Amino acid sequence: METVQVSRADGIVTITLDRPAKKNAMNGVMWDELLATFREIAGSAQDRAVVITGAAGEFCSGADLTGGGAQLRHITQLMEYITGMDTRLGYPNEHLAKSAEETKSPIYATGVGLVIKGFQDLDKHRKSGQKNTSEPRVQHKGSWFSGIFDSTKKIFTDDSDDKII
Repeated sequence: METVQVSRADGIVTITLDRPAKKNAMNGVMWDELLATFREIAGSAQDRAVVITGAAGEFCSGADLTGGGAQLRHITQLMEYITGMDTRLGYPNEHLAKSAEETKSPIYATGVGLVIKGFQDLDKHRKSGQKNTSEPRVQHKGSWFSGIFDSTKKIFTDDSDDKII
């Protein structure tokens, strides 16, 4: 299975939600794998108890509705009906002090999340005291991108040795 690990010992079935990079958020594949696992357990005379856990110290952060799934009408009601759990959509502007009206849509959540993760990694890297001495992988030749790249590079450059942090 791709997103669920199943082990058995002494009549106890342990199901591990295994999407640690997404804090074990459930997606369509995981729903299907869980359903198949539960059906298999229901048909087994040897399986007497089920333990559900999550990989990497996380249980489950919720449902992962990527690819525009969050834009479907009545999606929160549908998820509450299917799962029996409270459901809420995350909006990217929850993480931004001020934002343009158009960035309030959930379709921007992945982009905003990646930017936030990048800054968290940068902060972690700075706190570790290590310097990045590698050269940037992006090549540019005087295009409009050149100005943007140079401006961005200045933000991440340590003035003391002009190397990218």
